[in-house]
Amino acid sequence: MSRDLIIRLPRPGGARVPWSVIDRHSGETVASGLMVGDRPPLEGVTRALYLAPSSDLMSRTLTLPAKRDGEARQAAPFAIEDELAGPLDDTEIAVGPRRPDGSRIVHAADRGLIERWRRIAAAIDVRPAWLLPEAMALEAEAGDLVLADEDNDVVFVNRTGTGPAFGRIEAEPSALLFPALFSRLRPGTVAITPRIRLPGLPAGETPKTIHALPAIDFAVAASRLPDTDLRFLPALLGHRHSAATDWTGLAAPYRRAGVLALTAMVLFLGFNLGEGFYLRSQAASLDARAEAAFRNAFPDVTRVVNLDAQLRQRLASVSGGSGSDFLRLFAGFASLIEGDDAFAVEALRYDSASAALSVSATYPDFASFEALRDRAIEAGLIVEDQGARQDGLSVRGEFRVRLAR
Repeated sequence: MSRDLIIRLPRPGGARVPWSVIDRHSGETVASGLMVGDRPPLEGVTRALYLAPSSDLMSRTLTLPAKRDGEARQAAPFAIEDELAGPLDDTEIAVGPRRPDGSRIVHAADRGLIERWRRIAAAIDVRPAWLLPEAMALEAEAGDLVLADEDNDVVFVNRTGTGPAFGRIEAEPSALLFPALFSRLRPGTVAITPRIRLPGLPAGETPKTIHALPAIDFAVAASRLPDTDLRFLPALLGHRHSAATDWTGLAAPYRRAGVLALTAMVLFLGFNLGEGFYLRSQAASLDARAEAAFRNAFPDVTRVVNLDAQLRQRLASVSGGSGSDFLRLFAGFASLIEGDDAFAVEALRYDSASAALSVSATYPDFASFEALRDRAIEAGLIVEDQGARQDGLSVRGEFRVRLAR
């Protein structure tokens, strides 16, 4: 048993929401009522069709210059902007999946009205649920222009243009009011009747064939629509009412944020990776400089395996196990030349037998060396000249530094 729940959606300001349950195989109406007070029986119902007034739900079949769904959603407002009844900012637009011929169905309606229709659909909560203009129920009827009477209004399908256009005309007593007039319509009369405005009808063209239906049950007619046609309708009611969850559509609003987050993560990881390479290179440079200083201080060392351990062993051997004299001597000499760019130390050796540092250095002149010697005395150090010679604009000298006892 396969049944359809057909809901006639209200117009702006309308309160009545009729529903019908139609047996899809026989086309018979199983039950009917109003949403207020009468809860539709949902046993055997496999889909819900929400028929919107064709004057309030614009539906167009367009071939958009886009292959992807996201591109089509961006292009649709520009393609229908001239036909919209209200401002674009107050209109909600939805685009259906791409059909085999490359075209897409585009729906547009007032945002406030759409929110009301969605609340009605949420209260029923039947899946799948399709939103379509009531005039789409006339699709099976032959003719370039199909007209039907609906409460003294004219509901029509116009196939004269590039694609089927659906609409509803509010008739007046002097216009198409009585069903008997439908059988008297001819192509020429449609063109000259001022109250008939058919969207999608090219200028200067009139329908070649007109099919007038004085009375029609739109619920039964809509139930004849096959799923193969309905699946190309836009999800203007929201993807939660679709037959299957459209994860692409649901994720579309978050796609830009996701791209930005991914970009930020890539930049963050790239920055950390670059910083890691930089710090590693700096650490390698410092290790190389430390090893060079160790080799200068202890020239008899032939192999450096563990710099920290070897340094502790050397300090212990040259100072009775504590290394305090060597450290005091080394720190004292470092403070002597700290901030003095004139002194450039080329070699530094520690003689454990004499407990003295042997230094090879260059300095601007002999006066600079005497000034160093004076500072050493104040610091509790003794600087002993081991010979010096003039080398161009600088003096290259050898001297020893030891602690004053």
